[in-house]
Amino acid sequence: MQQPRVSVVMTVREPDPGFFAAAVESVLAQTLQDFELVVLENPPHGGVTSVLERYDDPRIRHELNPEIEPLPASRNRTLDLARAELIAILDADDVCAPDRLDKQSAFLEAHPEVAVVGSQLEVIDEKGQS
Repeated sequence: MQQPRVSVVMTVREPDPGFFAAAVESVLAQTLQDFELVVLENPPHGGVTSVLERYDDPRIRHELNPEIEPLPASRNRTLDLARAELIAILDADDVCAPDRLDKQSAFLEAHPEVAVVGSQLEVIDEKGQS
């Protein structure tokens, strides 16, 4: 399998199915389509599998942690699982703007002296309202 341009990594532990699905869909809707989405479930929970089964996309990798790990350890494991040089971190209750990966990867590639970029934050409620 070819190395993707960006690895989007997500550590999940019993996420809200609606928020989690919205997070996954926001990655799949990116203008930059050369990515992989690595979802590390910590520990296995049926809700994550049922959400991911909705998407027939080979870019989604569902990995399982057999037992609960602290968030930093789980996040580090996702970094080990990532295949791309560029990594985007996403939480299970966050959504990305459609051009997030495109803009961030273009900036990092144009500025090799920069190691980390962030993004603007908009807080919304469960109905998607600011």
